[in-house]
Amino acid sequence: MVRIILWEKFKELCFKKLPIELPVFIFCIIVFTTFLSTMAYSRESLSISIGDEVSIISDKYYRKVKEKYFEAIGNVIITHKRNSLYGEKATISLLTGDIEIKGNVRFIAPEITMYGSELYYNIKSRYLSLKNAKVITSNFIVFGKKISRIKKNEFYAEEAEYTTCKDCPESWSVYGKKVQVTMGEYVRVWHAFFRVKGVVTMYVPYLVLPIKKDRETGLLFPQFSFNVEDGFTYQQPWFFAMSDQNDLTLTPSVWGKRGLGGEFEYRHVLGDRKWFEIGSLSSNDEIYQLKKKDDKQSGEKFFRHFSDYEHQLTFGHWFNHHLYFNDAKELDAIRDYRNYTDTRVTELDLGGQSNFNFRLDFIDLEVEAYRRRNMLVPEPQEFDKAYVQILPKLTMNVTPQRLVKSDMFFFKSIVAGGSSDFTVFRQDKRQEDTYIRNANRYNFRPYINWKYFDLGPVEFKTRYSLDHQAYRFPYENEKTFSKSAYQMENEISFELEKIWGLAYKGSVPTESISLPQEQQKIKSQNANSEIVGHLPPFNNQLTKDRVDFVNNSYRHSQIYRLKHYQIFDSTVSGNDKFKKQIADEQGVFDSWDVRREREHELKDVASRTSIPKGNAIELRWENSFLKKNPDFFNPYEDGKYLRQNFHYSTLGYFNVSQGYNLNTQETEFYKQLTRLLVDTGITIYKTTLSLADYYFYTDHKHYLVTTLTQKFLLGEASIGVNYDPSSDPVHKKVLLSGSLMPLSIITLNYEFMYDMEKKLEDNQVYKLIYSPSNDCWKTQVAYTKSRLEKSKISFNFIFNYNKNSFGGF
Repeated sequence: MVRIILWEKFKELCFKKLPIELPVFIFCIIVFTTFLSTMAYSRESLSISIGDEVSIISDKYYRKVKEKYFEAIGNVIITHKRNSLYGEKATISLLTGDIEIKGNVRFIAPEITMYGSELYYNIKSRYLSLKNAKVITSNFIVFGKKISRIKKNEFYAEEAEYTTCKDCPESWSVYGKKVQVTMGEYVRVWHAFFRVKGVVTMYVPYLVLPIKKDRETGLLFPQFSFNVEDGFTYQQPWFFAMSDQNDLTLTPSVWGKRGLGGEFEYRHVLGDRKWFEIGSLSSNDEIYQLKKKDDKQSGEKFFRHFSDYEHQLTFGHWFNHHLYFNDAKELDAIRDYRNYTDTRVTELDLGGQSNFNFRLDFIDLEVEAYRRRNMLVPEPQEFDKAYVQILPKLTMNVTPQRLVKSDMFFFKSIVAGGSSDFTVFRQDKRQEDTYIRNANRYNFRPYINWKYFDLGPVEFKTRYSLDHQAYRFPYENEKTFSKSAYQMENEISFELEKIWGLAYKGSVPTESISLPQEQQKIKSQNANSEIVGHLPPFNNQLTKDRVDFVNNSYRHSQIYRLKHYQIFDSTVSGNDKFKKQIADEQGVFDSWDVRREREHELKDVASRTSIPKGNAIELRWENSFLKKNPDFFNPYEDGKYLRQNFHYSTLGYFNVSQGYNLNTQETEFYKQLTRLLVDTGITIYKTTLSLADYYFYTDHKHYLVTTLTQKFLLGEASIGVNYDPSSDPVHKKVLLSGSLMPLSIITLNYEFMYDMEKKLEDNQVYKLIYSPSNDCWKTQVAYTKSRLEKSKISFNFIFNYNKNSFGGF
């Protein structure tokens, strides 16, 4: 183009306006050639560097020297620092720093690759713009009609799609009129449409997908559910990042037929291990009314709420304070909004609890207080003033102190410690018709652990302890009561063990491996008739220079223990009413009120299955079979210790425990025996069996817990039995569960709970999980059928909106 313009001017000047003389003509030729060389010239190929930052390579180029302008054609490669640009045709201006590339355009940076039809790039500002573009990172892909990089790590796209799938649009994507991507931070989408397999499934006006560690203001994934009886529920969380220390989440909600409401959560970090949280659910319920039995809309609105507050304060290693409080306007809200309350209500009461803990070198001090609301009341808004509160409880624990450590016989080791607490039990309104419910109690429990000797596999030790409680009753005529008992536990044990092999990983040269004679030749199974005779065996490991191998070790241990339990000098004095009260399990404040010699008579499982501590012996035989596997060891990785280089697994165990009561007046031998325990388990290949059986000689009853698990190629199945005939009501249940993977992308789960005593189904759960191999999204469909609740079908769709960061609705 430059050549043509200059030639026309040259002809007009030299041939039309000037006389044609040979010297003049020659002079014009020289001037034209010199002028043209200073204005522009072309070369067949280009490979130059401009400074230390820009280099250009192409098949052919034109150059304007004065304007510092280049036009490169054919296999253009432009590098600018750590960025590379590719295309078929490029124009470069060194004055403005503008670069325009067309045709099969690529932009490659350390953490991102971009493709497009046209590209504009400025060397000075590093502004980048592509048409019909595709952005690829290690975590996500963005398609767009136009994508621009306005800052170093910030991209803006028009009419674009965002996804983490490598095979899109076959999986899922989010389409938006505008998409803003901040690398390492967030993806913001305006007018977002969720697409699954190309089909639009949902619309969100504004969406923020986190791809960074910090928090950002914006709408989160919506949550919705549908129930035939309750209707359609929709929740749209909005997250407000107020600062680095606090944030707020508001969730406007439509609770189906119950009407409008919402959730609120505020979190604030005050410092290192210092924070507080406030949460609340509220609803203008159009169904619920006090004492209303049915679930039809009442025509009126009833305001309901459930709220909780929690904070934690820690100063160094010496002070810790925690408080949690929850409450509801009426107790029925806990049943009607279980999706919210299930994780916040874990006991049979509401209310608050707090503790202050002081830790010193030799002592640990703690102050606790509980203000609870009983939920087992006839009226939903009632507060049970007769409910016993703990206001407060003071605890002191002495750190175990080693008094003696030596090699002397009988004085191998002596360790002393102890704990004590003071508890105030109070009712808001005194109601003590049957039992005393207002008391102050002091607990004192010192102990000494004395190891006499350990001679080879034999060890002999004793534990001495005092259990003392003192009470004061402010409203009783006889205001005091006390009980105490000295306990002694002697144990002599004998341990034997056997170890096979050495656990390690190694490698040997391939040529040093000799195959057995029968493996030297194998008969050909190939149907091709042209192959006659035998083929040599093929082992893919033998294709390497060295063959790795793993060697495991095994350990069998058996321990014989003989224990003697004895309580002596047990005394009781004071209030006779309270003495009779603690003989009844319903009359105690907690387990510390029970006399130690009668502790095994309580109905709870832990007490019934224990050995009587009055005067009894226990013989235990413990067996375990362990496998030790070597793990990969990297000597250049910090924080790895010798014990972390191995993996231990239990292949089997077998334990037997039998108690004998020395205090009983029974003459028959079997009545002198306490419970018998058989606890065993074994793993053989893919089958695991565990069983724990307690047998009680007095009533010839069992307490049995057993589980059988079978793993197979496509899944696993399990059956468990829990049988307790001594509980009230009788506990006799069977749990069946299993999972099946007919395909690598489909998982089927099943769970079935059956009450054999009542001959009723307690619970059934059917679940299907679809997980595409690209790990981009998952979907789950479940059907739950319960005896206590309504049957429901649930659906959950989960997006992998960032690397290994699933979030769904």
